[in-house]
Amino acid sequence: MQLYQLDDTRDPSEFSETYTFDFWAGPQAPIPYLGLEVVSRCRESLLVLHARAKTYEVARLDEAVTMPHLFRWREVEAIADWLVARKEVPSQPSVALLLLAPFLGGTEDERVAITERLPVELDRLGLLTATEIAAAVGNRLVAAPPNARDPDRVRWVSDPSVGWRLEGDYTIIGQTRCPIAHSERFAGSFPCDEFLAFLREAGVRDL
Repeated sequence: MQLYQLDDTRDPSEFSETYTFDFWAGPQAPIPYLGLEVVSRCRESLLVLHARAKTYEVARLDEAVTMPHLFRWREVEAIADWLVARKEVPSQPSVALLLLAPFLGGTEDERVAITERLPVELDRLGLLTATEIAAAVGNRLVAAPPNARDPDRVRWVSDPSVGWRLEGDYTIIGQTRCPIAHSERFAGSFPCDEFLAFLREAGVRDL
């Protein structure tokens, strides 16, 4: 649960261990071809992409970067459901979905879909109160402008180089949220080809 409770009010020794979770896609011999690794420790969680014997840090979650803006909700669901279908992770709750959701950049366009499922999966853990669940879900959503159809609203737009990227006026996010500039999903140092290859292997079709 430290993925959802990165704050200064907790005792640093409460979660002093480092937890690592791996998701693999594609051929796994002689070495895994494509994979995501969630590394979670006190006040910091990383998402690492493994591809062709190389590793890339594709997202970081800590007190400075509270919203990494890496995934669309459709991608989180597709990866999680694909892993459940392969019977590689528990489904009640969907552990994969809960591990990947903190790296979500949820938009107003995705609000209904997110709020229909994410609270249910968090509640199945039996660890959070209703208030804590509402806060955890709210923290995964980019704040909406007064008019959700405003062309300047923050939204995911198709981009051939990275599949999808966030676009819009990040000033509407508010002072408590990180600006879109914190999203690493843009052409350049980001491993675009490897990331898209993983998403395709995991069943994301609209890239």
